Amino acid sequence: AAAPKPTLESLEGAKQLPAGALAAFKGFASSAGMAVPADADEARLTRTLLVALANAIAGDKGLYRMRALLDPEVEQAVGALGRATELLAARK
Repeated sequence: AAAPKPTLESLEGAKQLPAGALAAFKGFASSAGMAVPADADEARLTRTLLVALANAIAGDKGLYRMRALLDPEVEQAVGALGRATELLAARK
């Protein structure tokens, strides 16, 4: 049976590749003569593949939404927003 077609929402919800997808990509790249270095940052490669997949599914909308969702700096900024009220209250 064919795997269900991924949606942007399913990618956003999972924030990770399906089991075995990273190994399959590495095998594909190797067979195409573009081996992924053994010491490659797997988290970064996974983020890159998720962004590319989101772009393929939903175009620019998917690309930018997934980039923002997976960007560690965006995550830190969102976390800091929660502290903004606390920091402003301390200034009064």
